Amino acid sequence: MILKLFAKEFPVAAVSIASLTAFIITATSDQPSYAQSTNFSCDVNKDGVPTTYVLRKQGGKIPVISWISSEFPPPWTPMQRCLEVSERLQKNYDNGTLKILKVGSFNKQTVLCAAMNTSDPCTNNTLLFTFKPGSKPEETLERILDPRGIEAGKILNQSGDDSAIAINLKLYLDSTALK
Repeated sequence: MILKLFAKEFPVAAVSIASLTAFIITATSDQPSYAQSTNFSCDVNKDGVPTTYVLRKQGGKIPVISWISSEFPPPWTPMQRCLEVSERLQKNYDNGTLKILKVGSFNKQTVLCAAMNTSDPCTNNTLLFTFKPGSKPEETLERILDPRGIEAGKILNQSGDDSAIAINLKLYLDSTALK
């Protein structure tokens, strides 16, 4: 009754409120299903290895990347890379650009970046980390990511280009959460 009276007296405001409500529902429904308060953080695992984790509201601390290589020059220690990449993952997640972990090219270097689609280019904003020159990205990912998550989340490459590796993050997280 009050809503009908409000709509009759203030039709423009009623339409605006309805539009805003529809926008909010649409915007929140576009979030990935793992979006229930997902946070990325850096911590050391039980073996003392700096590890990027996903913390989920419904519980669970899921390891995403273990930073095992010490072959990078200062200041890029395993802990520094863990902190930096965790922050970049969170930024891309918050911006809605983190659906896929994708190997690509940026500034003539092989990189891992966040993407919404496999065809999205790697940019300064979506860059997560740079692979060591001469390394094989697929082998590196197999060393630093959970193997079950890679298998579940790997997006089949239709182009035939072995360097075009992409991992569906939701499937990856769902598979590694089963530990």
